[in-house]
Amino acid sequence: MTKHNPYNFLPLQPTGRNETNTANTYAPEDMIKIYEQQFLIQVPEEELTEFLPALKAFYDIDNHTLDVSAIIFDAIADSAIIYNHKIKVGDYQILGELIEEAIEYDEDNKGDESAENKEIQAYTLECQRTFFLSMM
Repeated sequence: MTKHNPYNFLPLQPTGRNETNTANTYAPEDMIKIYEQQFLIQVPEEELTEFLPALKAFYDIDNHTLDVSAIIFDAIADSAIIYNHKIKVGDYQILGELIEEAIEYDEDNKGDESAENKEIQAYTLECQRTFFLSMM
């Protein structure tokens, strides 16, 4: 059975379902393709309110999945201009070890010993990701 596809969305294969079984999950490179379609597919103005629900229904995703797609897209393409370009994403290369970050407490919680006594630690990891632009 083929899905209703009035906007010619790219057919993508989900990797499974999320933990609560409410939406499909996709590989990061496919999540980028889903996100890009919001900007690359021309939609008549009178259909704009129908487009996003159709996108979510076609891929069986929710708002959270779309938000994660946007984060992945922004992280990879932070300094690239994406208009009419395709991005092929390479692998991550880890450049160093985990770096412990100091956690700052806001002024409202300064006296709250329970907040400061909790064992909370944030880390960063320096890495590099390769991506290729195709001008086709």
